[in-house]
Amino acid sequence: MSSHSVAAVPRPSALLWVRVLGTAAALAVILSLVSWRALLQAMARVPPGLWLAVVAGLAFGHAIAALKWRKLVCAATGSARGVDVRAALRAHAAGLFANLCLPSIVGGDVVRAALLRGHARLGAIAAAGIADRGIDTFVLVALSCAGATALALGEATTTTPASTLLRTGGAAAIAGAALLGAGAAAAVLVALQRLPAGRLPPRARSALATLREAAAALAARPGAALTAFALSFAVQTGFIALNFALGLALGIEQSFGVWLLCWPLAKLVALVPVSLGGLGVRDATLAGLLTTFGTPFGLGAAQALSWQAALIALGAACGLLAFASPFGRGHEQAP
Repeated sequence: MSSHSVAAVPRPSALLWVRVLGTAAALAVILSLVSWRALLQAMARVPPGLWLAVVAGLAFGHAIAALKWRKLVCAATGSARGVDVRAALRAHAAGLFANLCLPSIVGGDVVRAALLRGHARLGAIAAAGIADRGIDTFVLVALSCAGATALALGEATTTTPASTLLRTGGAAAIAGAALLGAGAAAAVLVALQRLPAGRLPPRARSALATLREAAAALAARPGAALTAFALSFAVQTGFIALNFALGLALGIEQSFGVWLLCWPLAKLVALVPVSLGGLGVRDATLAGLLTTFGTPFGLGAAQALSWQAALIALGAACGLLAFASPFGRGHEQAP
């Protein structure tokens, strides 16, 4: 207990500091290229009504995402109605709130799983969470492929060398990444089934058995995965449309194909655990990608930060909903 536990204590703190520094570095890059005053002036162009509509659209999209996750959990437990809808919404809201202060946006997945533990087996929640994140990631890659294909077919409105390169090679590069991702997912599934459980410690052996059972239950219900894929596609496409509208309000006159390519890529970069909830990294990535199509970096950064402000507002509201409101307190599980 002593030596191993003491040695393990500094690790989370060190990783947290790495991500704090990653966020600070990304924000420093943004501010080295455009001043705060210019950013705020650009963000002020967004009509308050439109920004509130974006927050509402975000809330609706995440409610659908919560129901998608619940469907996967139910499939993993082998029951069509195994998880209460209200509990799933509360857990998802808590996860969104956790994304405001936990490293990487994957941190919220851990929080929502912990809150749902009293409603389903942990192995089923873990398997559903992995499937949920995998489906979302695949959809983001697919949408980027669609954007790259649209640009390759001549939808791009600029003729800069960088955008020409994206038009000619972007579709092939992203399609290759999608194939690699699918291969990696298949390798994980194969390893999960073939891992010699007898060589593992008893606790790890039990956890692996539970995870395998949940994965088998999911595989036996492909309709749940197809439904989740369709819902994810609709939600992510809706989010891109909201960003497109924000961009138009700021004066970013890019085609929808450009947003299809750039926004999912920026969100995928935010999954890398080098920042706090993707803050700064996602914004700098999106602004940088948009510059390759002729959009000034300052405008791209202002759009990304306007979206980030909507995410923060929604996350804070979800925290109140999950922990401080009758909706959140009234559905606690008895110990």
